Amino acid sequence: MLAPGPKIRRCSPSKTPGSTPTGWKGPARPNPASVTSAPPPPPEPPKLPLKFFGYGTVPYGSARRAFFTDGEEVHVVAEGELLLNRFRILKVGNASLEFEEVSSGRRGTAILEEQGAPSSQ
Repeated sequence: MLAPGPKIRRCSPSKTPGSTPTGWKGPARPNPASVTSAPPPPPEPPKLPLKFFGYGTVPYGSARRAFFTDGEEVHVVAEGELLLNRFRILKVGNASLEFEEVSSGRRGTAILEEQGAPSSQ
């Protein structure tokens, strides 16, 4: 003869709207309207790999030219032209210049770095 097993009891369906017949609701779902995520921080502006050390103009109205150096070579680039095939020089000012990184469209500013006078000894 078999031993008596556990008694199984049938649960009555839950009367809560949105619940399952067994009464289990599962994990709570967040309200999409109340979930806010912080926007990612903006990317850093691009930096020029060369030093902007001066500017000049040609008489009778051509674009200003900016002078850059990497310590060995000097690059002369006019407004609207490309520097190192990566940066478009947008505007050359008296103390700074504006440029755009061609591949990403990000814009940046370079400050005119004045060279110190050579020391006399």
